Amino acid sequence: MPLTILHKIAATILACVLFIIVLRLIRRKRLDTALSVWWITAGSAIIVLAWCDKLLRSLASRMGLEVSSVILVGGILFLLFTCLHMSASITKLSQQIRQIGQVIALNNVKKPHNHKENNQLNQRQKIKRQKNCTCQNSTNRPQKHTHLEANQLSGNRESTTFDTLD
Repeated sequence: MPLTILHKIAATILACVLFIIVLRLIRRKRLDTALSVWWITAGSAIIVLAWCDKLLRSLASRMGLEVSSVILVGGILFLLFTCLHMSASITKLSQQIRQIGQVIALNNVKKPHNHKENNQLNQRQKIKRQKNCTCQNSTNRPQKHTHLEANQLSGNRESTTFDTLD
């Protein structure tokens, strides 16, 4: 039994809706262009098979099936290959995520994140420098002055000496 005109129009509308959805997903970057080829091919196949009765009957006779069975088998095969392709893509991406997670974990082990210990160490070094200061003026006498950390002034870690006025 060949497809009626109503079936052909319904198939064409379905294919057009599929094209619009695919194009919107591509534009929003929610569907990769490589994957969109699968769906555009499916929409094109729906239109071609709906309007070319001879091609559809030829496929049906070669497969030994009725016309409606050929459409069903073709749709199932398309979905099967699409699911297989998606499964392979998911497997590849999950392996990449696992490897990236391992690299990040190794990088975090190498770099300690204990900022409190680093600040305490810097405070101790600053106090030690102030106590052991041997700055002298041109008369070789110790001079009254204070050491300020440059990072307090400009962000550098070197210490700077500022003479005080007597």
